[in-house]
Amino acid sequence: MGRGGAYLAHMLLEGKAWDCVEKFQNSVCLLGRNYISYAVRCLTEMGHTVRVLTAPENYTEPTAWDTFAEKMKEGFDFVFSFDFFPVLSELCMEMQTPYVAWVYDSPHLTLYSKKVKNPVNRIFLFDRAECERLRSLGADTVFYEPLAVHGKRLDAELSGLIPGEYAVSFVGNLYRDEYNFLDQIAYLPEGLRGYIDGILQAQKMFFGFDLVGDVFSGEKAEEMAAYVKLGFGEDYFDVRDEVFCNMIRKKITADERTTLLQAIGAMADLTLCCKEKPEGIRARHMGYVDYEKTMPRVFRKSRINLNISLRTIKSGIPLRILDILGAGGFLLTDYRAELPEYFSYEKELVWYESPEDLLEKIAFYLPKEELCREIAEAGRKRAGEVFSYEYRLKRILEKAGV
Repeated sequence: MGRGGAYLAHMLLEGKAWDCVEKFQNSVCLLGRNYISYAVRCLTEMGHTVRVLTAPENYTEPTAWDTFAEKMKEGFDFVFSFDFFPVLSELCMEMQTPYVAWVYDSPHLTLYSKKVKNPVNRIFLFDRAECERLRSLGADTVFYEPLAVHGKRLDAELSGLIPGEYAVSFVGNLYRDEYNFLDQIAYLPEGLRGYIDGILQAQKMFFGFDLVGDVFSGEKAEEMAAYVKLGFGEDYFDVRDEVFCNMIRKKITADERTTLLQAIGAMADLTLCCKEKPEGIRARHMGYVDYEKTMPRVFRKSRINLNISLRTIKSGIPLRILDILGAGGFLLTDYRAELPEYFSYEKELVWYESPEDLLEKIAFYLPKEELCREIAEAGRKRAGEVFSYEYRLKRILEKAGV
């Protein structure tokens, strides 16, 4: 195929399938999972011509990127990825090509790489608090930009569906697995374990505010380091304290989701879409639902869609909130510090500020189907205006100067 042709392939990165897109003449390289097709479509509509190349599967091998690097010599304007990849940043340094990364994961460990400071980088984070933390550490290549949803696609695919099949729905991970690292550490001394348990209980009382980072650092982190060994290598900054804090935040999320869902299941018909079997939670278990097709239909067909944010997200608006709103679902979410900047409370979405508040709001809104539909429709329109891929990508490219 010619210079304007397109190819699609997958690469294995950290055990997951990733797409790789490279764009020549006003060019972009895109790396991502679920969202790459949206970005390709949006960039094409913005006047870019997209070409897709095969990226290396054995990317850790010294010569794995040689072919990819050779392709980059053909010349293009910039590289774009969902999430940040140090190896791409280094390639862009060699070519002196701008590298734009839009991060949707939290936590995203590669942001701790020293390559984050490479001057070719323009890294965009949806969590303002995390963005400010990294900038305070000297990462002036990091900028704030919320995430996006492809509302036009969802409108077309979900046309005609109305809520009612599901009463209250939750789509997400319960973290009763290997990713709940703190539960796997059974050998901490009683005093330190008690201190962490105290943090767990205290943080559960606050929504939209991160307590963990303020109270678990210094002496306590040093004590924990005697029992938990971390090694990222010399290419990474010393982020031991932040990694420990994220372990605690993940544990808080796991406990919080289980406790809240147990309470909701006792009062209403609850549908859970997650891989883990919800033991101890009264609910209909649908298992894993496909992000592209099934998940939006669940959101549209639910009277109440619940979001319980991962506590590693300190202030930002998680992608799940935009997924629900973009699908035209009524959203009940935990309070996020950035929500009032973009949405009108009880007009476009509803948030709760305590477990008791959550249960009261479910009891209030569940029988009010017409009110929920009005709020859901207003939220869908707002998300489509302010969080569209067209709008956000245009802002990113303008900020990045590409």
